Amino acid sequence: MANFPATHWVMLMGPSRAGDSSLAWTGTHDQADRHDVIDTAPSGALDQTDTFVGGQFTGFYLDIEGKFYGVFLVHSIYAVPYIKADHDIFGSAALSAGVTTLYSPTLATAANCFLDGTHIATPDGPCAIERLQPGDLVTTTDGGSTPVIWVWRQDITNIFGMGDGLAPVRLSEGCLGPGCPSRDLTVTADHAICIDGLLINAGALVNGTTIRAAPQHQLPARFAYWHVETEAHCLLLAEGCPAESLVPYADRAGFADHAAYLARYGRDRPIAEMALPRVTAARHLPPALRARLGIDRAA
Repeated sequence: MANFPATHWVMLMGPSRAGDSSLAWTGTHDQADRHDVIDTAPSGALDQTDTFVGGQFTGFYLDIEGKFYGVFLVHSIYAVPYIKADHDIFGSAALSAGVTTLYSPTLATAANCFLDGTHIATPDGPCAIERLQPGDLVTTTDGGSTPVIWVWRQDITNIFGMGDGLAPVRLSEGCLGPGCPSRDLTVTADHAICIDGLLINAGALVNGTTIRAAPQHQLPARFAYWHVETEAHCLLLAEGCPAESLVPYADRAGFADHAAYLARYGRDRPIAEMALPRVTAARHLPPALRARLGIDRAA
C-alpha cells in the first residue's frame, strides 16, 4: 500500500485489552497531528509491521460507518489515525461504543481472483461464481467444457490500508470488443485475461477510462474474491471474456476451506501454467495492442 497520510488521530482513553478478543476504552480525544501510517514491509496490506508515529498496528480495527480504521499502540497510547477531510470519525457511534472485537493481525492481500457475482459460462448458461460446486462443468474458450475441481473463496475486509496497490481492475462492458466483456468484469490486478494469444495481467491493461483500478471506497466494506480450480490451467469465459482458471502462484492456505481441500486431495495439487506468454506490465505489451486499448504510456 502507499503510506496513509493521516491528518488527525483519535486517542482511546482508559483502555483495557483482553488479549486479542477485545479492546475497550472509556473516552476519546481528537488530535490534529499530521503523520503517515507507514507500510513498513511494504506488504501491500495493513499488518503488524506497519507503524504510526513509531507505534505498531495492534490487529484491532474499527468499522466506522462502513469504513475500516486500524488501531495503533503508540507509546502506551491507543491511536486511530484518519483523514478528517475525507471522513470525520470523531464522535461516531463506533467510537462512542467504547469497545471493539474486530481483530485481524494481517489484512490479507488477494490472490489472482474474480470479484463476487462474476458470471462464469457453463454448458447450462452463465452461473455466478459463488454458486459453482466441485463437479460442475464450466465452458472453456475452445468450445469444450471441464469439471470444476474446487471453488476457492477469500474474504476481504476493505480497510484503508489496502491502498491502490491492492485495488482490483474493472473492465468495462465491451472494452475489448463487442460482448467482451458482456458486462463489467472486476478481477484482481494479477488475474490474466487472454488477448491475441497473450495472458495479460489485468493491471497491465489499465488505460484510465474503459479499464481502470476500482477505488477501494467504491467496494463494499466486506466482500469476497473467488477462483475456480480445474484439472489443468485453462481459459474460462468470465462475463464472456477469456480469463484464466486457477494457477497456484499464491499459497492456497490464504483461501477459505483449505483444510477441507487437503482432506480430500491430501496435498495442494500442482498445476502447470498453460503454454501462453504472460505479460505483467504495460510496457511489455505489443505497441499495436497498447494503441488499440488506448494505453498512452507504460505503467
